[in-house]
Amino acid sequence: MRRQNLTGANWVAMTGLALVLGPCATANTLYTYTGNAFNQFVNTPGVPNPYTSSDFIEVMLTTVSPLVNTSATNAVDPSQIVSFQMTDGGNGPTIDPLGPGIGIGIGTDALGAITGWDIVSTFPGAVTTTFGTSNLGPTGVVGDVAARTDVTGAEVAGGAVRNNAGTWSVTAIGVPEPGTWLLAMAGFLALAVLRQKQGRAKARPLG
Repeated sequence: MRRQNLTGANWVAMTGLALVLGPCATANTLYTYTGNAFNQFVNTPGVPNPYTSSDFIEVMLTTVSPLVNTSATNAVDPSQIVSFQMTDGGNGPTIDPLGPGIGIGIGTDALGAITGWDIVSTFPGAVTTTFGTSNLGPTGVVGDVAARTDVTGAEVAGGAVRNNAGTWSVTAIGVPEPGTWLLAMAGFLALAVLRQKQGRAKARPLG
């Protein structure tokens, strides 16, 4: 097998390509919603209510790229979703976003800042659990809600916080900090210079 020697120029070229393509390959974005604690409850005699003032709605949505100029009244494209979880603060069930009973609408501005949302998850069963959060109202609530309904559709237990939306955080996944990229670039360039000097030393005639 022929061994390929990399000159300093080749190392510099490869370094530039890696620095350009590297960030593009790791653009997943994590959106995390943390709601406020429930302060309203639905109680039915004889039916335990699992929700207390310690519970709150939490959403963790990972997309393949940042959401920009989207509308909360339109569902997020399923092909953009890497993972999705919605719970009552980590105590409730989670569900696949491609399953039934899911609606994920997130509105952003041109810079990707979240301006509106309307998200609901339903977990069918003998007792159906529904989680919802919205600052628009299409789901019937401005705020957060967790509800349990019986086979007739009547709500028998629940917790909610009204007119008091929580907060969102946005995190880029797998993208190094700028300082890390600068250190990597400096290391690659130093290696390129060293290789170039070694090549010149080997090419210099002896005597």
